[in-house]
Amino acid sequence: MKNYFLYVFISLFLFSLSSCKDDKDVVAVLELGLENADFYKEAGSVVIDVKSLPADWTASVDVEGEQWCKTEPVNSGAGVKISVISNPNKTVRNASVVINNGKLNKKILVRQLGTDTDILVSPFVFTLPPVGGTVAFTVTTNLTEAELDVTYPSWIKKEVDTRAATIEIPYKFTVDTHEGSSVRTEKIVIKDKNSNISAEVTVIQNGLDGYTFGDTEGIADDVQLEVVRGEASTAHGGEGIEKSFDSDMSTIYHSNYPFAEGVTSHYPVMLTYYFKENTEALDYFIYYPRISGSNGNFGEVEIQVSTEEHPAFESVTNETNFDFGSKGAVVSFSFDNTIQKPKAVRLIIKSGVNGHASCAEMKFFARNPEGFDPLTLFTDVTCSKLRSDITEEMIKACTYPFFKNIAYYMLKDKYPADFRIADFKPYQHPDIQATINKTGTYSLLDNPTGIFVKAGETLIVMVGETHGQHLSLRVQDMDTPNADGFNNSISYSLRTGINKIVSEKKGLIYVMYHVNGNPVDYDEVKIHFASGSVNGYFDVAKHTREQWGTLLNGAVDGYFDVVGNYAHLTFPVSKLKSTSNGRDLINLFDDIVYKEQIFMGLRKYNNNGGIGTDTDNRMFRNRMYFNVMYGQGDYMYSTSYHTAYHFSTMDNLCSVDQMKTNNWGPAHEVGHSNQTRPGLKWFGMTEVTNNICSMYIQKLYGINSRLLTTTPSNAYSNYYEHAMTLAFGNNDIFHARLGDVFDKLVPFWQLELYMEYVLGKTDFYKDVYEYIRVNKDLPTDGERQIEFAYNCSKAAGLDLTDFFVKWGFLKSGSYEFNDSYGDGKVVVTEAQVSALKNRIRNLGYSVPKHKLEYICDSNLEAYINNAAVVAGTATRSGSKLSMYGWRNVAVYEVSDHAGKVIFVSPQSSFTVNTTLPEDYKVNAIAANGAKTQVTF
Repeated sequence: MKNYFLYVFISLFLFSLSSCKDDKDVVAVLELGLENADFYKEAGSVVIDVKSLPADWTASVDVEGEQWCKTEPVNSGAGVKISVISNPNKTVRNASVVINNGKLNKKILVRQLGTDTDILVSPFVFTLPPVGGTVAFTVTTNLTEAELDVTYPSWIKKEVDTRAATIEIPYKFTVDTHEGSSVRTEKIVIKDKNSNISAEVTVIQNGLDGYTFGDTEGIADDVQLEVVRGEASTAHGGEGIEKSFDSDMSTIYHSNYPFAEGVTSHYPVMLTYYFKENTEALDYFIYYPRISGSNGNFGEVEIQVSTEEHPAFESVTNETNFDFGSKGAVVSFSFDNTIQKPKAVRLIIKSGVNGHASCAEMKFFARNPEGFDPLTLFTDVTCSKLRSDITEEMIKACTYPFFKNIAYYMLKDKYPADFRIADFKPYQHPDIQATINKTGTYSLLDNPTGIFVKAGETLIVMVGETHGQHLSLRVQDMDTPNADGFNNSISYSLRTGINKIVSEKKGLIYVMYHVNGNPVDYDEVKIHFASGSVNGYFDVAKHTREQWGTLLNGAVDGYFDVVGNYAHLTFPVSKLKSTSNGRDLINLFDDIVYKEQIFMGLRKYNNNGGIGTDTDNRMFRNRMYFNVMYGQGDYMYSTSYHTAYHFSTMDNLCSVDQMKTNNWGPAHEVGHSNQTRPGLKWFGMTEVTNNICSMYIQKLYGINSRLLTTTPSNAYSNYYEHAMTLAFGNNDIFHARLGDVFDKLVPFWQLELYMEYVLGKTDFYKDVYEYIRVNKDLPTDGERQIEFAYNCSKAAGLDLTDFFVKWGFLKSGSYEFNDSYGDGKVVVTEAQVSALKNRIRNLGYSVPKHKLEYICDSNLEAYINNAAVVAGTATRSGSKLSMYGWRNVAVYEVSDHAGKVIFVSPQSSFTVNTTLPEDYKVNAIAANGAKTQVTF
């Protein structure tokens, strides 16, 4: 029979709890070896194990025991010694020892017999799974065992005594299997045969309804090898190879920098790790990349080994290098066969990020041969199905309680496989399509598990064949005050077989299974989460509308995953419960993400620039991730791999009705992720061109245009009025100088209104985006600004020179400024403008028949009908001008005696923001630019 071994990763995490971190960053853990300490009447002491994070803790005795009970830390803080003096009293005396690490505290009950007859038992409460198990406790008494009478129910059997003693008497019982659905509780009673003195042990056995996983303590840990020294072919000062085996994730090895002149990489970089003498075996190692930044993340690596039998280094990867992926993921490498008597491992890094090599930690392991063999009970290493020949007696004979428990639940057809056992799909890494599309990155978390883990809890994860791919777990804690929980996570590498992981954080678990190629070419991987708690998730592809409430009410964490076809939400359970229809909610988020991708031409085109199909297109291979956050001063934002929304926005974002009428926020942030860069995101455009998508979504949903309903000041009715007045009243206008992002947005949105809604050119922006994707990025922001005019003319099949001149794109100028994204400069020369105009002219297109610089959401009909202005009447009251009965007017333009424009408005009634000159003139301008003077 083939042997399967346990792969254990304890305390190996991306955000380490190293000594250089503040205690406030540490996830608190406090575990005690015993919670009771019983003593005979004589003086005595006992040492109880203490596991604590933070490492420093104190022990104190309550007032009842301060005179007779003392404590002190021992074993370098790994234990507490409890000592008692002799008890002269007749009766039992009690005290509590409190262990406190500043974040958590736990009590140890201390009891000491007196001179009178008495009985103490410890522990005195046991909870067992339905498969049964062992109850072992110690009786501390001043009676002999012959003087004791022990009674217990029929489903508990006493094992044969191994010894007879006084003072401390060990008892061991076997609890039978339980086929009932509910919990049963009985007592083992230890009584003095000659008096009424007694003690009780409560035995609780869970029923088959409601899975409880068994004891994980018996699952053997793998052995970490000791690295005694290392060598590196290149290293930066203070970041030598020793930093990669110092058990501190906050320190790193890094190749030397900066590069010498003319050098672009250090490859190959050689890292050699030497083990202590007489190391017996090596089976695998784990690479932990730096916890911040990506410089130096490993790509392709050749792996060599030196052994006592063959001291010269020999390659184990041969012609095929092992690809670590360059993505900053925790990656493990398994040797095909156990390396016997290893002396050293050498990594030859041949590629990576930016020509460098870096590593936070490199850990080497030997498998523990004493691990459980899944094939003794189950059909495969995931322990997801019993062998057909397995009987109850065979299960009861299993010496591994954890797996024995699983098998019994399965035998009785009571194992809750939903969420615990699943096949996980591969997803292309979001960096790949983002690079092709020249956008931000979509989600890394397309594989939610629906499993929640507590900090310090042991996870047992059984993984099927990985087909040579890298898989890992991410534990993410959204409950992060004053911050974004997306950044509060830990990752653990996964390997085929049984993985034992002690999570250093609480949170929801996600499987990270990313590939570089087409996901359809890779196999799914079966994974079984036998421990942890089921939190569940709602997946529009798996669950019905009717299941929403049941799934949400079953959540054990405060956060819940809602998975759509294009969107993925992780929002607070309390807020999600405000909607009775989670399917409709995720469909709305799906719709926003999908329609923005369609608008950008990602369905129309494929990655080669050809026409897309249902299976060959530019659509993102990952979902857009939306998560709640609590950052101070933050509201919403888009950044790598996710968009984040402050808790204060949750009422709106979790409401189906609100999302239909007020979805600007998510549309805006998704628009940020979709910004095509740098061709449509030159300096100053960060908060502008994303809103082309936002405006598009608003129009599709019938929501009033933000450019019509908002204004920068009381002096204007809306942004159209403000932007047109600024631009058309200044012949030297330079688009970059329009200070307000919504002023800058107007011409971008006008192009969509005119091309799609007037001319029916529904593919206009699709083609504009594609032009940027397939053409070489221009080196300066000024060139990108003017190139946009050429791009749009080409996509429209029209000479749009006049439009872009009017809006200040095709103007020479220089504007240096600072915005919230940094310092920048947009410079356009007259020669560049002239050359660009010639390029447009050489396209041979005609000019538009309309003056599209005046188009806005409120005057579309004037452009569609292309009718002449029909005059009406007009009145003036101070600076307020009101027109009545006028039809087919695009805008009203107010000018002075020299014809200089002083105000432009698409409204029929407006207030000019300056004193009107005596000889002012108002023209009603038709869609084709024809002017009709308004008389008052």
